[in-house]
Amino acid sequence: MDKKKIISLAQIALGVLALIMVFLPFLKAGDETVNGLKVIFGSEDYGLKFSFMGLVLLLLVVAIVVLPVIKFLKPEKAKLLNLITLVCAVLAAILFFCACTSFVTSLDISDDVPSEWKDEMVKQFFEALDLGIGAILGGIVAILSGAAAAVDAFVIKD
Repeated sequence: MDKKKIISLAQIALGVLALIMVFLPFLKAGDETVNGLKVIFGSEDYGLKFSFMGLVLLLLVVAIVVLPVIKFLKPEKAKLLNLITLVCAVLAAILFFCACTSFVTSLDISDDVPSEWKDEMVKQFFEALDLGIGAILGGIVAILSGAAAAVDAFVIKD
């Protein structure tokens, strides 16, 4: 097996790992953790609504898996697919690390709460919010996948 195929298999494995990270605890506040799917698609338990940026992250991570598979099957398009995978991986890594601010855009706070309290509640919520292990490892794995795509595109020659 040549180097390009090994790199493609490594990219696929890293992409699958990044996809698995979405199922791990993504955000945490104190002892509470929320997995990535609840953050992306919303959760009534935590007062989270659907996050478009979370959906973009999920689509980018799926692209990190699918594009190397296509490249593995059709090596003549390898250069273009590597560049697209690199861009997707960099954007996914940025979104993984910005999960606290970009995904939790709107909280479902009861209308019974006075408006002056709502701002304070949101401020305290974001101060207590931290990245979970899924978001941190997902960002690292996305960076590694992008690095593998860059090595395949720019370093390894046919």
